[in-house]
Amino acid sequence: MRTVRRLALVGLLVAAASLCLGPASVFAASGNGRHVNTVDCTTSDGLTVCATIFGEISETFTPSGNAIFTFNYRWTFTVTDSSGAVVSTASGRDHFQALYLKDVAQHEYQGHTRYTTTEGGQTCIVTVAFHFTGDHTQFDRFTLTCE
Repeated sequence: MRTVRRLALVGLLVAAASLCLGPASVFAASGNGRHVNTVDCTTSDGLTVCATIFGEISETFTPSGNAIFTFNYRWTFTVTDSSGAVVSTASGRDHFQALYLKDVAQHEYQGHTRYTTTEGGQTCIVTVAFHFTGDHTQFDRFTLTCE
């Protein structure tokens, strides 16, 4: 059960990173794309979490007023205790793409995520794939495999 909670925490961290790298950042970017190269650590309650995120965010605007935003990145998280011993690790890669039609909030959103996490000698692989168009779900898959 503890591993499942940590997997959920890693998932939340990935979601937070995705939000940080999401459309608000893209709107602030100038030009047609930018590279993301972030390394950051934070300590709380005796645990230090270090995150590394590398990737690219791009935007394409069509003459008709539509917009496509694409996010591709790789990331790692490492959690260490106060003595510096590694408590858990996680790494993965993500691809997200969103299509906004002129005068329509969000028309299409699709993504693929795969990450591996290890804690206490147990390694788990999580994959997520989804594709939404308007109010329609083409597919929404989640798998968790632990060894």
